[in-house]
Amino acid sequence: MRQWIPWLPEKLIKMCTYSFFLWLKVISSKYRLSPECWLPCLPHSGKVSKVWFDILSIVNLNYEFRTLIDQGFSIKVGSGESILFWKDVWCGENFLQERFPRIYGLSNQKSAKVGDLFGSDNLWNLTFRINLFVWEENLVLELKQELGRFSLIRGNRDVLRWKWESRGIFSVSSAYRKWETMFIDMTDDNSPLNLTWRNLCPFRVETFGWLAVQNMITTRDLW
Repeated sequence: MRQWIPWLPEKLIKMCTYSFFLWLKVISSKYRLSPECWLPCLPHSGKVSKVWFDILSIVNLNYEFRTLIDQGFSIKVGSGESILFWKDVWCGENFLQERFPRIYGLSNQKSAKVGDLFGSDNLWNLTFRINLFVWEENLVLELKQELGRFSLIRGNRDVLRWKWESRGIFSVSSAYRKWETMFIDMTDDNSPLNLTWRNLCPFRVETFGWLAVQNMITTRDLW
């Protein structure tokens, strides 16, 4: 974890927040990154370079880092043009499709952006494929009460914020402190994890020890 925490999240956050930059459009096109994802993810088909596959595997396949990312980043709503209404976490702590599964199932706008559903009259325009029962209308009313906390600002970009810094900008120190709290502090004091990182050894020695514990040291069989 400590080997890649200093640089990887910074690259990811740039990719998520500066989607209008030419360099990101080139990378997205070359590696078939979905424009609907806030964080880069592996494409479902086609070949991917080994370097890019390894980078994305850290994010998508490593439980600790994925948990840190999911809990650390939040979406700050601007115009709502980059946020999926049902499938992004922007209103509360969970996806709206999970919090209101019945309403999502009846919606005509399952792939709509937040900005698409917020009308010029400052009202939320939700449409459904059938007429709703009274109890379903009550669910819609509950949803609109949640949405009433938000007011979109046209022309403002939607951005990712880092929860554990007051400025909302990712920092290596805050990420590592939070990782220690979330994972290292939960392990036994004599575990390889604690013995590797909590000592007075130079960083390169700690790194070597961590690789050895993970059985990730590249060696050559001499026998």
